Amino acid sequence: EEKEIPVIVAADVSTSMLFSVREGEHKAKLLFELVGVLGFTAVLYRDPFGLVGFSDRIEPYFKPKVSGRRVFYLVKTIFERVEALREGRERRNASFKMLFEFLISRLKRRHCLIIVSDFADVIGRDNGSIDFNLLRRLTSRHDVVAIFLDDPEEFELKGRLGSLREKNMESGEITTIPVSQVGKWREFIETKRRELMDEFRRLGIDSLVLSYGNHLEDLAKFLKGRKIRRR
Repeated sequence: EEKEIPVIVAADVSTSMLFSVREGEHKAKLLFELVGVLGFTAVLYRDPFGLVGFSDRIEPYFKPKVSGRRVFYLVKTIFERVEALREGRERRNASFKMLFEFLISRLKRRHCLIIVSDFADVIGRDNGSIDFNLLRRLTSRHDVVAIFLDDPEEFELKGRLGSLREKNMESGEITTIPVSQVGKWREFIETKRRELMDEFRRLGIDSLVLSYGNHLEDLAKFLKGRKIRRR
């Protein structure tokens, strides 16, 4: 919207973002692209653009400014944080409660907040790690958008025999499931994600799911649709 409203992207840099099946098309790279595209889109409309990276703590935080050159620096900062996580042995989960509390305490004027995450920890816990009271306070002050990052290939396996050992990248917990049940696990996740998106919709939060492929076109359609609805 051409109102010079500050835009902040909240970028999930927790451990689950590192998982990938196909080299070069992981969720972290999708995150980098989205931060860049959203940043330059904001700058194009003279909207100040900022960034907050989060896991179970606030990583980098940059207040919104209008600067195309700064967008490159923000993407570089997020890239370096994710690479440091990849090279180290620490595990970081995503704390949305901590993120909401931080944004509520820091942002006094109205912002457009775009949360970019796979929401893996939330969906895996039956949406229990989202504090909807905090989120309601956040949406009463700001325009909030949620972008779900997805990688369908995480659940594509050849054959139906044997078992699969699955390790939670954030908690380290290991579970064993039959390969024949992997498709059902994917259906479970998609169902829980739809439920979470419905909860967001009731709070006035627009959301979409993006995976590698036509993600930029899908994002453009989504933003254009929001603009048309708000005229």
